[in-house]
Amino acid sequence: MNEDTTSKALLKLTNYIINLTSKRQVFVLYDDSYPEINQVLHRSYGYWVDTVVLGCNSFDALQFLLQKWQAYRMAMRNMIVFCTSSSTVALFQEVKARAMESTTVTWFVISRNDIKSQLEQVLREGTQISLFTRQTETKYDMAITKVDSSSKVRIQSVGMWWTDDKGTHSFTSQPLLQDLPSVYSSFHGRHLIVSANNNWPFFGLRVLADRKAEPTSGIDVNILNALSRKLNFSYQVEVPPDRAWGGPQKDGSVTGLIGVVARQESHFAICEITITDLMYYKLCKM
Repeated sequence: MNEDTTSKALLKLTNYIINLTSKRQVFVLYDDSYPEINQVLHRSYGYWVDTVVLGCNSFDALQFLLQKWQAYRMAMRNMIVFCTSSSTVALFQEVKARAMESTTVTWFVISRNDIKSQLEQVLREGTQISLFTRQTETKYDMAITKVDSSSKVRIQSVGMWWTDDKGTHSFTSQPLLQDLPSVYSSFHGRHLIVSANNNWPFFGLRVLADRKAEPTSGIDVNILNALSRKLNFSYQVEVPPDRAWGGPQKDGSVTGLIGVVARQESHFAICEITITDLMYYKLCKM
């Protein structure tokens, strides 16, 4: 392997990725499997702003910084990952375990091996990934995360990036950075879990077995049915285990309707949910 060729290609690929973003709030996670990363970082620092460099297993520091930087309310925070296959999968296992999914975080993963199937096993909806898998020293397959009709996250190849004597080149059949309002303008027939409590006249329901429920009537039931028609989804209503509206607790847990959504046991909740002081504070930090 020509290390100089590999390093130059990696630098060009990294700059290509950065140019897709605002060049603000860049996190770089790497390990010893990428010895050329030092050269990449040295030559690129002048083009990036707010750059933080962390080890691939710096989970506590990563979570702390993501929460801290939420206060800046930037449009997007950009994570670039240069790690071994096993470390990359472990990283996204932690993202899931710590509920670090966010619509304001985009992950750019550079991998020497095809790890699509491994990542699909640990990802859940809300993690936006652009995956660059090396084909040769100067050529990378580009893929993005998609959610299928069964609500499973899939990684789909959408293009190729390469560099040669004539410069850098790329083609994509779909944007690497997805416009989420457009993505969710239709759910394409997905079956969603909706959480609610019996709370007529807003949401009347009849509780069935295993926490499942059948909506009867109410203002929010009408809204839910209108959304279902407009956004093309079917739904199953479930009640939370504690039958509460709930929210964040001092011990770090989240209860009630808010909790089942926070733990992604439900896609969303609708049931006369109002914004309390604590909820407003939490939302402002998102």
